[in-house]
Amino acid sequence: MKTIILSFSLFFLCCSPSAQHNIKKNMEELTEEEILKTFDSSLSGTYSDFINLNHGYFELANSRLSLFKDGEQWAMVFEKIGYNYRSGAPVGMEIYFFGNCLRDLDVFNGQESNYDYLGVPNNIDEVLEANGNKIIIRDSAVIIPTDLSAYKKYGIEWDFDGKNYPGAVLKWLAEEHPDLTRATDKEVMRCIPKNLKKIMVLDEWYNEPYSKSEVTTKPSNQKTFQMLAKVLVTGDTTLYKPVREPNTHWSFYPESGGL
Repeated sequence: MKTIILSFSLFFLCCSPSAQHNIKKNMEELTEEEILKTFDSSLSGTYSDFINLNHGYFELANSRLSLFKDGEQWAMVFEKIGYNYRSGAPVGMEIYFFGNCLRDLDVFNGQESNYDYLGVPNNIDEVLEANGNKIIIRDSAVIIPTDLSAYKKYGIEWDFDGKNYPGAVLKWLAEEHPDLTRATDKEVMRCIPKNLKKIMVLDEWYNEPYSKSEVTTKPSNQKTFQMLAKVLVTGDTTLYKPVREPNTHWSFYPESGGL
């Protein structure tokens, strides 16, 4: 399991003990319950959602979680890249923001949304139509294999007509060039105050379904998010001790994008 841990420093005010006491007294203390409630309530808004790796319109290729903290302020960002052939920008990145200090969230019909859909610049469709092998994605040139065996090496299949298609290419990129299937720092931080520091990144984790299309286990009842809530409250990344094997790899969701 690949988990990236970043150092996190706590800063203390240089003032008298009584002043520190008054500041602490007036500051709302962050709790695990507050964080988990934020996760649970993410389905309540028309334009918000939690983590959905198995969406019928979005064929999963890669995903990631990032945690941010500064004092009592916290944020978690979920990102995934995949193929949505119904979209005007079918190679897309979905980003979901959670936290108690978010800003500049999009608003639809008077309701805030915790969701961004970003079209990923690429020419994959055109290259495949021309039977080419050199694609451009996010300003990077990549030579992609043209033989099915190179994809089957990772368990990737082509479409029903035996032809390569963008969904397969994205999965291959996630295996061979994962950085090209990740959000940039600017995209991840769009709704997060600059004072927050990134304290943890998870490339994979154990995830149970909780979305508008597949509601099962609330995050507050999932061990993964209980542990992440502890990390966000304390800043102690060693409190994340997964007990189950991760299941966020695209291979666990063969039905994603199948509608």
